[in-house]
Amino acid sequence: MGIPAAVRILALALFCLAALPCTAQTGLRDANSFTLSGHRIHVAYASTGIDGRPQLDYTDSHVHLHFSGTDVITEETAFGTLVSGVVHRTVDTGATLFTVIVPHVKVVPGGAAPVETFGFFTIQSFGSGPFLRGQLDHYTVVRLSGTARYLVF
Repeated sequence: MGIPAAVRILALALFCLAALPCTAQTGLRDANSFTLSGHRIHVAYASTGIDGRPQLDYTDSHVHLHFSGTDVITEETAFGTLVSGVVHRTVDTGATLFTVIVPHVKVVPGGAAPVETFGFFTIQSFGSGPFLRGQLDHYTVVRLSGTARYLVF
C-alpha cells in the first residue's frame, strides 16, 4: 500500500508553498508611498505616480517644492533608497540638496506601516579661486518618522 494520491498532492502543495517567498504567501508588497516629518520638515515620496514617474514633495517653514520624474534623484543602496531633490541652488556658490533615506518596508495593499528614518541636507560649495579649498560638502542630519503605504496607481 502506497501513500494515497490525495495525500501526495497535498504534501507537494505544502512543500511548494513553503518554498515561496513570504510576500507571495501573505500578499505583502514593497511600500511605494512614504509620508514623513520631523524638525518642521514634511516629505512625501512616491516611487511612482499616476504618470509612472517618481514624485517628491518637500516642505519646510520657508518653502514647498515638488519634484517629479528626472528631478527626483534616486539611488538604491544596501540600507534603502536615497531620494534627493535640490532645495536651493545659486549660480555662483553651490547648491543645497535634501536627501531622505527610504527604508525597505513591506505592507499589505491598502495598509500602512510606521517608519523611522533620517533625512539630510548636503550643502555643496563650488566655484573657483584661492579661497575655495578643503571640504566642499557639509551635512546636517534630521530624524524623520511617518507612514509607508503600498498604493495602486
